[in-house]
This record gives sequence, structure tokens and C-alpha cells, in this order.
Amino acid sequence: MNAASVPSSDAAGHASACANCETPLQGAYCHACGQSAHVHRSLLHLAEELLHGTLHFETKAWRTLPALLFQPGRLTREYIEGRRARYVSPLALFLFMIFLMFFTLSLGGPVSAPASDMAQESVAVQVDTPDAAASSAFATERRLTPAQRVKLRTELDGKLPAALVPSVEKKIAHAIENPELLLYKMKSGAAKYAFLIVPFSLPLLWLLFVFQRRFGLYDHAVFVLYSLSAMALLAALLSLLDLAGLGVLALALAVCAPPVHLYAQLKGCYGLGRFAALWRCGLLLLWAGAVMLLYTLLVTLISM
Repeated sequence: MNAASVPSSDAAGHASACANCETPLQGAYCHACGQSAHVHRSLLHLAEELLHGTLHFETKAWRTLPALLFQPGRLTREYIEGRRARYVSPLALFLFMIFLMFFTLSLGGPVSAPASDMAQESVAVQVDTPDAAASSAFATERRLTPAQRVKLRTELDGKLPAALVPSVEKKIAHAIENPELLLYKMKSGAAKYAFLIVPFSLPLLWLLFVFQRRFGLYDHAVFVLYSLSAMALLAALLSLLDLAGLGVLALALAVCAPPVHLYAQLKGCYGLGRFAALWRCGLLLLWAGAVMLLYTLLVTLISM
């Protein structure tokens, strides 16, 4: 073994330099990189690290989730001001909640994923036999007639550049003939491009506080990530309630929870009064609707 790869030790056999960055040690942890002075090399320690990591995340999660639901303003402000060790980071929480939301939404979805890419491509092929059509998870019996295709072409002419009309016509016709495939692609695309909601949401929030220089884009980004995490968690809960046959309760939560949560987060995070939080909340709700419409349109165009 190369001597340079062995951490230096003192006379008592204890490591005197960090094995990671070779900084002289002054305690149980390296003050330069944070690594423990004692480097374990056993299979048992791998299991200990797994257990510690899991429990550590769960400890943070049990602190973060109640605050996210019932004190979102305080959670956002504390994270921005640097009190972060006790909470799950907004980006990590956002990614996990997006995964959880699409997982629960898929439980009630009527469309199942194809077994392979070849199965997806087979949907675009015009099938002639009933057996072949029945074997495809996405195949439908609907086909556009020549007259319908001519009408579609007429609708597109004059609204798009002539060079784009054939391509757009083909995509729209394929989407109409295979709605199940389009729905599946939209679900998949919505999960892939969920991160785009964050930059779409920032401009108005920045404008609402443009004259308050103590709030920067970082503050707004943390606000948006925690807010979207809460909405993703709400969507997952609504999906489960709907599956359980509690559609009325799900509808009531869908209508009431977002504005109440957004108002509380605005008021607590930015230290706003009631009126200042209310009118900003109204504008942000309208903006959120526009963002979701734009996002849905973008995902649809990508999926076609």
C-alpha cells in the first residue's frame, strides 16, 4: 500500500490528520471538511450509516412536514435566515413531493405504461386486424376520415407558417386518434418537467416585493419551493381521498386549502399585515392559474 494513502497517526495510534483532506486534526471531526477523525472500515458500519441516514432524514421530515402544513411562513423564514439543520431543504422536499404526487396520481390512472419503447411505437402504426388492436394498451378504433383531415388542414392554414402546417397537422391527428397514448405521455412529461414551474412562478413574486430590497430572488425561490411542496402534498392527499370515495371532501380541500396556505405563508415569511398579504395572495393565485395553464400547454405540445 502506498504510504501516502495511509493517514498519519500520533504516538498513541490516533489519526493526527484528516484522511480526506489531510488537514491536522483538532478534535473528533475535521474543522476543514467536517469528516469524522475516526474512519470506520467494517460491514457493520455500513448498516449503521444506512440506519443513521434514514433516521436522520425522518427526524428532519417530522419537523419539516408539520411546519410546512401549519406554519409555512415560519418554516420559510427560518430556512432563509439560516436555521436549516432541523429542516429538509426546500429543493429536496420539492423533488420528493413531486415524486409522491405523481405516484399517488398513477394509482387511479386508467392508462398503464407500455412494456417497452417498441410498444409505444407500435401505437403509431395503423393496425388492420382486431387482434393486433386488442393487443395494444393504447390502441383505439377512432381514425380521422379524409374529410376530417381536410377540415383540420383548413383550420391550420393561415394560422401557422406554411412549412409548419404538415408537421402540426400530423401531431394533432395522431393525438386525436390515440388519446390514451397522449394522456400517458402527458403524465410522464409532467413529472419530467415539473421543475419548470419554479422559474415560471418567480417573476410575479419578485415584482410584488421589487421595492423591498431585503428580499432577494433566493428568498422567493425558497418560498416557491416550499409552497409547491405543500401543493404537491395536497394533490397526493386529494388523489387518495378520491380513491377512497371521499370526493366531496377532496373538492372542499382543493378549493379552500391553497388560498389559506398561501396567505399564511406570505404573512409569516414576509412579515406582512392582513391586507398586504390578502391582495398579494389574490394576485399569486391568479398567476398560479396562468402558470399551470402555460405548463399544461407546454407539456401537451412536448407530448404530441
